Amino acid sequence: MKKHYFLIALAFLTLITSCQSIPMSKEYYQKHSKVGIISVVDSISLTKAGAQGLLDMAISSGKKYREPLKSIQLDFSSSELISAEITKRFEAINKTVTNLETNYPIKKFSEVYPAYKIRNSSEKRFYKLDLRKIKSKYGLDEIIVIENKYGLALDYYGAIEIGRNAFSEVTVTVVDLNYNTVIFNEVQLNTEKIKNDWKTPPHYENLQAGIQKAINNNTKKTLDKIEQKLKAAKDLQNK
Repeated sequence: MKKHYFLIALAFLTLITSCQSIPMSKEYYQKHSKVGIISVVDSISLTKAGAQGLLDMAISSGKKYREPLKSIQLDFSSSELISAEITKRFEAINKTVTNLETNYPIKKFSEVYPAYKIRNSSEKRFYKLDLRKIKSKYGLDEIIVIENKYGLALDYYGAIEIGRNAFSEVTVTVVDLNYNTVIFNEVQLNTEKIKNDWKTPPHYENLQAGIQKAINNNTKKTLDKIEQKLKAAKDLQNK
């Protein structure tokens, strides 16, 4: 897998919590529809958090981590498990589910133009990419997009590194393919401390183990959260 690296000079948790959670509605829970699932695994990333000036950011570029991150090998079978378990949960609420190819090339779709959002403005939220072509190609009503982001989060005070955590972020989004609108969205984050010395070439076992643990442990967290959301929608239905 080709790997790219991103340095983000914003607070890490702010990046995560800024993602809006959209609960499942009673109406969606009740209706039958044909749903596809696609899983997207991003390239490994390096993020930065903490109060930093421009000079601090230039000095603390995180360059020393780039080669080690290229060297580690990770297992993403947990991503397949999330897809399989979500399939079971949606089939249980009267959805016909089709799993599309693993690591679907979602980025080939164009971004949604602001003019489209304005023209269709209301309280609706539109997905960032225009996925409507999937509807006719596969005969689907909705698509579930499972996005997996992972990597290393560095915490700084000025130019001084004060913390190092592996992270995994899983976003589950249900998109209505008629209008490209988001009808459900949930983000789950898991972080793990990198134990012992991270700089252990050539395989950087401790760095790899921390990121792998973050990925694996986020699988259960994600599925538990989806289960909670489905239960909340069911409770609304029964009222």
